[in-house]
Amino acid sequence: MPFCDALPQSLAPAWVREACEPGAEPLRIASVELATAAEARIRALWASRAPAEKLFHEDVGDFLALVKETLARDIRSVHQRRGDAGQEKEYEVVFNAFEDAPVAVSYRVDPDRRLTVSGARLARAVQN
Repeated sequence: MPFCDALPQSLAPAWVREACEPGAEPLRIASVELATAAEARIRALWASRAPAEKLFHEDVGDFLALVKETLARDIRSVHQRRGDAGQEKEYEVVFNAFEDAPVAVSYRVDPDRRLTVSGARLARAVQN
């Protein structure tokens, strides 16, 4: 028994077909770059922590790869992606990197969908 039925005669609504046109992928990011200062800040945060405090990645290179892989898709909300045309805004995503404090990574996306990681800081841990 198939997991789901396939209906070859069915059609997707126009708004779905538009998103599937070549180059129209709404979550596509052209490139992800780390600003030199942002990478240095992440490396400094990593170096300041004991190995036992690091939750998932012992090596800073692995964490930087995670940041780039996560941001390779446009994780902003629809209204943020459609926001004020031509205006570059700074966004932030939080990674659970350390036992006592997550790392907040800030980034910008230019009109050509090139993303630049611009900074990082320790975020306040959420108390349960």
